[in-house]
Amino acid sequence: ALYYTNNVTSSISNTTISRNDASGTAKGITFTPVSGTLDIVNSIIWDNSTNDITRTGGTVNVSHSIYGTSNGTITNGANVFNTDPLFPDAANEDFTISSAASDAVDNGLLSGAPTSDIVDTIRPKGSGVDLGAFESDFIIWNGPNYYVNDNSFTGDIFTSDTGIDVSGCGGPTNP
Repeated sequence: ALYYTNNVTSSISNTTISRNDASGTAKGITFTPVSGTLDIVNSIIWDNSTNDITRTGGTVNVSHSIYGTSNGTITNGANVFNTDPLFPDAANEDFTISSAASDAVDNGLLSGAPTSDIVDTIRPKGSGVDLGAFESDFIIWNGPNYYVNDNSFTGDIFTSDTGIDVSGCGGPTNP
């Protein structure tokens, strides 16, 4: 949990804060200074006791993030979701993304994002940076479809515009 009391300008990027149940005020993020700004980008703040974000002073701006409950005025920018991020096993502290259906996949802001996640997985893997501390293995394909209808195909297909290598995808397929 994070608890801000001093008049600061701070930012949180590509962070996951989940399942905190601290005694006292801070559960997820609590921002209480008289003035100051907290910018939250590309992050997941989810399933913390009481509220995920509490603001009683200053300004809190959120963009390209997922959060659940809040208290106080929060300024939401682009790509802010109030949906379950679909962690596979949050009860056992697995905060990776377990489904391509998660709004966390590919909805991050590339500008300013780290080039790798908390376990050194290169970012982005798909068309955008994933929200939170972990980059998923899911790739949402929005490009052209390639069909190989010859059993003898052994070549490689590489699309340089997306960086997706589908080497060895030979064999019969039905479009």
